[in-house]
Amino acid sequence: KSCIAYSATKELAISTASESRTFVAHFYWREGSKEMDPLTSAMKSIVAQIASQDSAYCNEVATQLACAGSTFSLEKGARYFWKRCITSRFSVDTKARLYLVLDGLDEVNETVNAESLFRKELLVMLKEVVEHKLSIRVMLLSRPSWKPYLETFGQELSAITVTKEVVLTDMRIVIDTQLN
Repeated sequence: KSCIAYSATKELAISTASESRTFVAHFYWREGSKEMDPLTSAMKSIVAQIASQDSAYCNEVATQLACAGSTFSLEKGARYFWKRCITSRFSVDTKARLYLVLDGLDEVNETVNAESLFRKELLVMLKEVVEHKLSIRVMLLSRPSWKPYLETFGQELSAITVTKEVVLTDMRIVIDTQLN
């Protein structure tokens, strides 16, 4: 999964490099992470990645944070960053586009009791992408345990199932080619 995520992120970055209003961001949740709010960590990272690609956006975020003043805290939740810094920037009427590659959904650690809330909040955000026709495309990588949750999107979701059985033939071709 992570190899696919890495390759997709790299390919998207290369293929959209000449498009000044197209952004690529990624996040990987690691198994065993002790983050109390894994989705907030992802949103902060995504905002930082977009800001690093666009100085105007960086200034907008900095201004927003400055206006919030002492009432603002970096501990604000994922919804804050999603609404204020991401969905507002990539609404249907903007020409900006965002590609998100989110890997390791199934890695969110249950030991901090974050998995259920994480899943619920992420699904709400993904539904907003569909319902509001946001200029955001999302690639999610996970084990099959997430499939039932993602199937609630119906026709709005394209799923690719990659199993050892499916890639076995391709792996044999790669090995044979390398050995030759």
